[in-house]
Amino acid sequence: MSSLLKIVVCLAGPYKDVIKLAHMAKNNGWDVQVLLTSNAAKAFKDEKLIGPLEIVTGNPVSYELEPRDRRASSPKLARHAAIVALASLNTISKLAMGMCDNYATTAVQGLVGEKNNGKKGVAIALCPFVNTNLAAHPMFEPNIAALKRQLVHVVDRVPHESGGDTDCTQLWADALGAVELELGKPSSDAK
Repeated sequence: MSSLLKIVVCLAGPYKDVIKLAHMAKNNGWDVQVLLTSNAAKAFKDEKLIGPLEIVTGNPVSYELEPRDRRASSPKLARHAAIVALASLNTISKLAMGMCDNYATTAVQGLVGEKNNGKKGVAIALCPFVNTNLAAHPMFEPNIAALKRQLVHVVDRVPHESGGDTDCTQLWADALGAVELELGKPSSDAK
């Protein structure tokens, strides 16, 4: 049985590095679907990165630029996971408060609901990527704590200085490791 990993991409930090995460997940046997926030979708379209992501994953990249302008959807599988990759303070805050105001947050909130309803075979990892000033916001730590209470695995990451070049390889490995530990590694016969 195929195991689906949704990679939800925010426009934060080295967002283009998400292609490495997609490669790693495919190599680990996941059927990978990428969902872009509206800001990330604009950047990926402008930089012509949607096509390369679709080649790596073998699936259409999903995004919503305007309400009701959704590309693709995913099948319900017995085992599925999400990694919110390079989560911005905006997305962290929305997820912590249960907001579903766009395609990407709605997809993640649906998985949070399934997991908290006791459904087996669901895992969610969040990779925060905020600078030191945003991490000092009084709501950052309470929002991270709220996500952990919602059974989201938060991959610890030290806030970065603005403008720094970042290699996310270890972060991707930690996020994949978290969902694979919870669900067990996907079968090698995945898609």
